[in-house]
Amino acid sequence: MPNPNLEPETSKYWEAGAGLSFNDVVATGDTLRFKGSYWHQDVDDFINLVVAVTFPPSCFFGPRAPCNAGTATADNVDAVLEGTEIEARYDASRVRVQLGYGTVEGRERDAPFDLTSLPPDRVNASFTLKLPEIDGRIGAGAEFADDFRKAYNPATSDPSTECATAMRRWICLRPGNPAMTS
Repeated sequence: MPNPNLEPETSKYWEAGAGLSFNDVVATGDTLRFKGSYWHQDVDDFINLVVAVTFPPSCFFGPRAPCNAGTATADNVDAVLEGTEIEARYDASRVRVQLGYGTVEGRERDAPFDLTSLPPDRVNASFTLKLPEIDGRIGAGAEFADDFRKAYNPATSDPSTECATAMRRWICLRPGNPAMTS
């Protein structure tokens, strides 16, 4: 159900970052890159989403009734958010390896509680084997999200999540053929 009392968010934001790049590290023509950034945001009327999920037995066992798996509410709070992103990438004629990390922290301003609508810390990795003989690439990657171990307001919620994602990719870059991925 929508909240007609929500106000639009307004914020002040700044970000700083840096990057380093090294050529010919292992072989001629390869590149090793590092990038990192930090950002800070002061938000008035942050729209904080609280999701409470509970699966009643009627969702799984008869008699089958409509299944309501929970509720979601949104309220305005004044908040301070900050985050960090770090990436490392090695790129050569036959391979590409990439690692990344991202975190977002956010707290209600003038309160000891973390915001409930922020993503968990994430780590991702990917590997690509380049196949210039057939103008193609084969790749694999994974992304992992940490548990939500935050200091939530006990009056609103105490969410927890674990997440893992994996993917595979095949791209055919041969002239005249459309790119194919799966």
